[in-house]
Amino acid sequence: MIKDYALRSVRLENGEDAALLYRIIAEESGGAARYGAEIVMRRGGCTERAAIRDITVSYGRIRELIALLCENTVTPCTLRDVVEDTLNKI
Repeated sequence: MIKDYALRSVRLENGEDAALLYRIIAEESGGAARYGAEIVMRRGGCTERAAIRDITVSYGRIRELIALLCENTVTPCTLRDVVEDTLNKI
């Protein structure tokens, strides 16, 4: 199941407008929920997306992570690096 969490409009360095949609991915495994993150960027007629599944079992922690991604305007191409850096600091 994918749940929309936040939508953010941004202006890219090249002057193009883009919409960033931050989503929580919820999957059940062995009776327990596992959460991941997805970012979808729409600009012009293009859509770019990236997802990382199975980040945490805590819904509160994935909400915090998604809020951090949104607050810092993380794009699909940097999602993996930012999540890895964030998890390494915890």
